[in-house]
Amino acid sequence: YWKKKNKKLIYVAKRSTSQKKIQLLKQNFIDVFIFNLPIELALLKDKKNDIPWGICSFGSTTNKTLSTIYPNIKSFLFVIKNFSEDKDLNNDMRYFYLLAKHDKKTKIIQL
Repeated sequence: YWKKKNKKLIYVAKRSTSQKKIQLLKQNFIDVFIFNLPIELALLKDKKNDIPWGICSFGSTTNKTLSTIYPNIKSFLFVIKNFSEDKDLNNDMRYFYLLAKHDKKTKIIQL
C-alpha cells in the first residue's frame, strides 16, 4: 500500500513486541524502531527524531494521541474484515473502527 504512494513504512515496536515478530518484519525489509517509552513520549523527549508524516495501525490509541500532539500527522486505520477467528480481537478492531469513524483526522482503509 505505502510503496504505491512512494512512502517508506517503519514499524515502531511496542516494548513488549516479541523478537520473533521483529525478525519477521526485518526479513520482509521493514525497518523496526524500538523506543523505551511510548512513541508519543519518545518523540517529545528526543528532538533528534523526525516527526513522522503519518501513523497507521490496525487499532491503536496512538492514532488519536499523535495526531492530537502533532496536528500535521496523518492518521490511518487499516480494517480487515473477519481478521481473526478470535472474537475478542474482532471486537477490538470494531471498537477502533468506531472511534476512527467519528474522528475526522483518521482515514479508514478497508483491506
